[in-house]
Amino acid sequence: MTLQAKSCRPTKPFGLWLLDQRRRPGWIGDLARAAERDPLFPRLGMPFDVMARVREGMADGDPQAAVDAAANEWFGGNGWRLGCLIEPEQVKEREAA
Repeated sequence: MTLQAKSCRPTKPFGLWLLDQRRRPGWIGDLARAAERDPLFPRLGMPFDVMARVREGMADGDPQAAVDAAANEWFGGNGWRLGCLIEPEQVKEREAA
């Protein structure tokens, strides 16, 4: 898969960024603390990797919403699912629409 542009990607892997958030209150902090305790947490993973681990039962509550919120913030508020993680052909299709 080819990325749209390297410059739009965060420089730190999502997993490591999330672990840095362990002192925060709320969903993201709860998720980060659960990740810190999990020996199988994908520290160098992307949001999709973290979401897969969460689905395996890593955290309680609404961890999918926490992953989405964290990933959106990690990605600079630009939407991690639709931002730079789509292929160039999809960008052209969106621009043409």
